[in-house]
Amino acid sequence: MPYTFALPNFNLTGVAWVPPHTPATDPEDIGDFPCQLYLPPRCEGIEQFEGATQTYVPPIILRLDKATPTIMKGFIVRVNTYPTEYYLVQWVQKIHIGFPNEYRMAIMNQCDSSGISPRV
Repeated sequence: MPYTFALPNFNLTGVAWVPPHTPATDPEDIGDFPCQLYLPPRCEGIEQFEGATQTYVPPIILRLDKATPTIMKGFIVRVNTYPTEYYLVQWVQKIHIGFPNEYRMAIMNQCDSSGISPRV
């Protein structure tokens, strides 16, 4: 029996700023790319670190179509559904390489419109 793969649903759009540009001072450099925003529901392992519940900055995952223009570490991203929320990209990797459900994933932290992370 052949395997079936759930294809990613990129139900949102986003924009990005390429360093040294920031939302505080510049228009976006990459406009309206399809994406999906995901916050893992569990903070596994956080209880191992004293005080971690006060200082933990959860990773925020941005799923991107494999054809999306390159989003790289250091870029600032805004998902258009949340016009005042900004995220600093920390890491990007292709996921499910070679399968029909292949996509790119960016792990991000919240930041302010100047790219300062973590946001206060």
